[in-house]
Amino acid sequence: MNWTGKLASIFVRNGNLSLILVIAFFIWGLISFLATPKQYNPKITAPSFEIIIDYPGADKNEVLEEVTKPLENVVSDIVGVEDIYSYSVKGGRAVFTVNFYVGEDPDSAKITLDDRIRSNMHRIPVGVNEPVIRSIDPDDVPVLTIAVTSEDADPVSLRKFGFKLRDRLRMVKGASNINVTGGRRKELAIVVDPFKLEKIGIGLMDIENALARDNIYIHSGYIKNKSGYIPLEASSLIRKPSALENSVVVTGDYGQILLK
Repeated sequence: MNWTGKLASIFVRNGNLSLILVIAFFIWGLISFLATPKQYNPKITAPSFEIIIDYPGADKNEVLEEVTKPLENVVSDIVGVEDIYSYSVKGGRAVFTVNFYVGEDPDSAKITLDDRIRSNMHRIPVGVNEPVIRSIDPDDVPVLTIAVTSEDADPVSLRKFGFKLRDRLRMVKGASNINVTGGRRKELAIVVDPFKLEKIGIGLMDIENALARDNIYIHSGYIKNKSGYIPLEASSLIRKPSALENSVVVTGDYGQILLK
């Protein structure tokens, strides 16, 4: 009889010992289960960062070839980087998500990432803004995403409805941070003709200064009377395209030049 048979024969001849061991192992397992720390969403150190680089005026292909691809190659060579996700946006923006392996030190990873990117900024063209690096906290990952669609409402109306829905959801017990993304903001866009600007000698800074003068709101204090206080306000907010078109850009001997 080998050793396994001898061991089995001991338990066969001593039935009470087998029962005692079974009970002991059960109690041991129960105590271990109760004493083991448990957490619904355990804290795992896996450094993750979002990098945003603006390239004003560039189209999507220019951002992809001049910014996104060169910096992807730079970041992928960093020791400890697990994966990289990136996308380019029309109008001049590259967004990267860089994930490090679990267990990497977050502070050391961010310093290394920032140093490596800034030391290779010479690879990208002039006019690209400084990178913005933001740490991504795993606790910021949303637990619920609600999508709102409509066949009748336009993107502006959908965005307004999203903010109304956000205000209602904030009343739900346990709701912490609610953000609205997507849709379209209600805004007035200005598309300038560079040839006309050069012809009349006006720069973009002149247009920016004109908008700053015309689109303004100032709270000027209060006037006291017998019934109380009357607030004084100076408002010249641009709300319609006609008001924007009639903004005076410059004034000279030749008269006024309007934005239109």
